[in-house]
Amino acid sequence: MEKRFIKQFGLRPLKKDSRDFKLSAVLKLPPLEELPDEFELEPLEIKNQLETDYCTQMAACGASELQEGIELSPEWAFAVSKMISGDPEEFGQDLRTAIKVHTKFGVIEKGQAPYSLEAGDEDSKMRYINNWPKELFDKALGHKKQSYFKLDGQYDYFDDIRAFLWMNRAKKQVPVIGVEWNWPLDMKVMETSFAPGGGHALYARGWKQINGEPHLIIQNSYGPEAGDNGKHYFSREIINQFVEKYGAFVFVDKNPEKIKKIVWPLWRQIWEWFKKAMTNYFNEFLKT
Repeated sequence: MEKRFIKQFGLRPLKKDSRDFKLSAVLKLPPLEELPDEFELEPLEIKNQLETDYCTQMAACGASELQEGIELSPEWAFAVSKMISGDPEEFGQDLRTAIKVHTKFGVIEKGQAPYSLEAGDEDSKMRYINNWPKELFDKALGHKKQSYFKLDGQYDYFDDIRAFLWMNRAKKQVPVIGVEWNWPLDMKVMETSFAPGGGHALYARGWKQINGEPHLIIQNSYGPEAGDNGKHYFSREIINQFVEKYGAFVFVDKNPEKIKKIVWPLWRQIWEWFKKAMTNYFNEFLKT
């Protein structure tokens, strides 16, 4: 495989949002001494985003379908994320918006999608949700997650990811993460950064010992020729360096309304209730 760098990057830096559900507020991760030396989940599909900026949904759908046990359409999910952010033409997406697609709308199955990068359909057409059949929104509800959580450092990000993977191994729940990519695609082990790069979304599906140290197994979305059959091995240094900038999110099926009562201060709950009430009032007013 020819050595090449990703020339365009599809992940934008994450903006801070106090409304994020912090994982440490509701879940206690297992002690690190309980973790085995190595652990790995197998992906349902090794995806290929080609030259597009679809990495956020390649990663999010890859994580979701591992849990669901059925292949999903990242192309449709990316169009929905562009609908949420309102900028279909602008390159890239942030990780939180990508994750919200799965908790607000759900995702369609791969076989339900009339368009795909794999089939050679035009990116410029697929990123506009109006070009997709409206009935797909109903079909997406079957793969809708209840809520998402942001990893926030019970240990460091590296060990938070490992502990979450181990705790949720039976459900195959995995973190979607962002890094600043600055390596050739055929490189297998990422120990240090060595060139300017840009944001890239991936998901973690295990860890492996390399030279006596655990390295996260990170699933890429540039086909099986990238890295080691589509995966790379990331050191603790790399993960902890970049996750703060781009984020790390997990799907956890807990009722979001119950979580708000646990983790949000009273003033935040009252404010959100007020905003929702005013929105419903104006919607009813416009109908009259």
